[in-house]
Amino acid sequence: MTDFSSEMTEPLDALARAFDPQRFSARVVRGYALPFLRVVSLEAPSLAERITVRPDEAGAPSFWWSWNERIAPVHDICRTAQKITTVLGLVRPAVEHTEESRA
Repeated sequence: MTDFSSEMTEPLDALARAFDPQRFSARVVRGYALPFLRVVSLEAPSLAERITVRPDEAGAPSFWWSWNERIAPVHDICRTAQKITTVLGLVRPAVEHTEESRA
């Protein structure tokens, strides 16, 4: 018998370790029908996402956004973390140039 729980949580655990702990809180939440990875920006805590693992159209396990869009296959941890970081990363406004700063 296949342990689907570990098939889902092992990639989530690996993905959680891929985030910079200075910028993101990433933890696997178990105990629900479908375990998920909760990723929160420490710079802007309102920026958060819930990532799950489930099969794609071909049956291959993949990471999924909360809005039901596939991110990447579970073996592509780096690309997945990069995409999530891009979405949750705080965009800093451009510095305004004043007359004083140009002098």
